[in-house]
Amino acid sequence: MANDRDQVRQFLGEGGKKKVYLAHDTQLDREVAFALIKTEKLDDEGRARTTREARAMGRLGDHPNIVSIYEYGDHQGQPYLVLPLMPGGDVEAIIEKAPDHRLPMEQATGIAKAVCQALDMARRLDDPATLWAVAGPWMLYAQAPQHREEMLRLAEELEGQWRAGIRVANQVSAIELMGGIFLTWRQRQRAEEVWGEHRDMVARRGSPIDLIVSMTLDAHLATLDGRLEDAVEIGNRIQARGDELGLAQFAFTHVGMAASRAWLCLGMLDRFAESETEDATFRPLAVLRLAHLGHKAEAMEILEREVVARPGFGSADDEEAESMDALLLEAAVLVRHHEAAEMPLRRLAASTMRATWNTFTMCIARHLGAATSLLGRPDEARDYYRDALKVATNMRFRPEIALTRLQLAELLLQHYPDGKAEALEHLDFAIVEFREMKMQPSLEQALRHKEILKA
Repeated sequence: MANDRDQVRQFLGEGGKKKVYLAHDTQLDREVAFALIKTEKLDDEGRARTTREARAMGRLGDHPNIVSIYEYGDHQGQPYLVLPLMPGGDVEAIIEKAPDHRLPMEQATGIAKAVCQALDMARRLDDPATLWAVAGPWMLYAQAPQHREEMLRLAEELEGQWRAGIRVANQVSAIELMGGIFLTWRQRQRAEEVWGEHRDMVARRGSPIDLIVSMTLDAHLATLDGRLEDAVEIGNRIQARGDELGLAQFAFTHVGMAASRAWLCLGMLDRFAESETEDATFRPLAVLRLAHLGHKAEAMEILEREVVARPGFGSADDEEAESMDALLLEAAVLVRHHEAAEMPLRRLAASTMRATWNTFTMCIARHLGAATSLLGRPDEARDYYRDALKVATNMRFRPEIALTRLQLAELLLQHYPDGKAEALEHLDFAIVEFREMKMQPSLEQALRHKEILKA
């Protein structure tokens, strides 16, 4: 017996905070989850915080989107929770088991609505600890355009809160995402300040996983600055540290997130090709990889499935993250799939998001310009490129400034006979930048245009 009522039958799994067992409630004759809370690193304040959080969750009552707490107690000095048995698994496991790793629209929408309702309930509870616990999952899963305004509101709300008594793990996961949200709203200074706080917290009390995530954030900032070789080196250190800590696969995934854009900019296609992961969460990145490596037929086939045949693409019920559609848009332009470019173009153009940070750092506005150029709408393309220059300059996103100037110059040379002087100005600027950042493929492309102009 785990206590006077619950009989443990089987060990189910272990996380960073709990060991979870299948148990039988002998009074109500039902199966439950019996979670023993790890206390090795908990002081008196930690135990008190655990009690407060359990009571706060209990006050939410029987809400369909928040796990109820049947019982909270102490068994031989060790705190425990009795919870409903949830045989379905977590969201990642559900996605992994789904056909083609894609959930039906109704199921994906249901998960997103559940997370949103959980956030609303946590706010109404007016308990900071519960809000921080719910905020991280919400920011992770509610990344569709319809949640943009709420994402910023939540990040600002958390930024200004007093954090005494909040679990460090909940703070660390939420602060990582808060910084990313600020960056997508073109508030780089704010993002750097939040990520600096994340770095300090991880150095003091973070887990090995948090350390790898913190290094990934450093690589994102290096990419923004045009310190591309530094981003690659950080990626190398992430893998080495992951190998040391027994987190090789986790580190491998984050190496790709940290260094992929830098590899492309530096012409390191071999490293980009080697970064393929089987994680279903990153399937748009797999399409982009195929497109950049010249595997057009394979990329076109996946774009048909991921974009053209996606149910409800761009609708109010479409919960696909904007950053994922930005990857699909870039891939569609590379392989010149007009329909697969038009669909994410419409969705992203209607959003306020003009830059991404996680998975594959980019300025979305530049790719909107490339897509409209492909679709034969040069005036729209020119406007998007000029918008991209403003966005990238505001964010101090050095590679994107140079790439946008190159693509704007190409557009002017192709469609605007009286734009040669402006095109030359953009090329001269980009060539200097490409040399300094060692972006050899783009440098060679810009120099070819310069030679044509001279001829």
